Amino acid sequence: LRNATVTKDTSWNNDLPVVVLGPLTISEDATLTINNGAKIYCHADARITVNGTLQANGDSDNRILFTGDRLDDPYIYYPSSWQGIVFSETSKDNILNFATITNADKAITVLNPSAGSNPKLTLSHSIIDNISSYGIKSINSSINAVNCLISNCDSNIVLIAGGDYQFIHCTVASYSNLLLYHTSPVLTVSNTDDNNQDYPLNASFTNSVFWGDGGLIDDEISIAQQGNSSFNLSFENVLYK
Repeated sequence: LRNATVTKDTSWNNDLPVVVLGPLTISEDATLTINNGAKIYCHADARITVNGTLQANGDSDNRILFTGDRLDDPYIYYPSSWQGIVFSETSKDNILNFATITNADKAITVLNPSAGSNPKLTLSHSIIDNISSYGIKSINSSINAVNCLISNCDSNIVLIAGGDYQFIHCTVASYSNLLLYHTSPVLTVSNTDDNNQDYPLNASFTNSVFWGDGGLIDDEISIAQQGNSSFNLSFENVLYK
């Protein structure tokens, strides 16, 4: 696929790998369904922009893979090999189940509240690893994540400008290595945007781990609250540094 747009409901299966050679867009009224075991290889300039819906439904024996298209040494190990996935303002009802996202620059970006009653993004049993910028960045949006690993990112999870979030049974950790140096907290939570406008925040973290080592960070959780908007943040049965 090169500079492609999904304009109607479409399914990808695991019979052949999918190679994305440039920007891929899912239109506002379309759903791209990726079935278990599918492998998506993305070129350096490939970004997947979801204006409609992305539903990736893997299972424990047949995970769905999103990664770069360089499979030769040493490039197979390089972060920032592709541009990641963006869930735009109009996107809704997105699901990543038993998915693995590796080697991206910005793995997942989630923008603005969901257009429907469901969270804009539901993550379950998924892995985000070896990311040069952030694993998940959400701006005033909504995410439910269960049993996920977000590891070895410059910034693992960044939640800004408020929103609604629930993370359960998640491990969020980064360790310096030859390709990534750990310089940012693994979790950053703020209720303000770049213009210091504050928004309501509801975020809960349960039975989860926030950890890192080998870098410059003493405290792996950074929390910033400003203004008078509601700010509800809870940690229950959490191990953190």
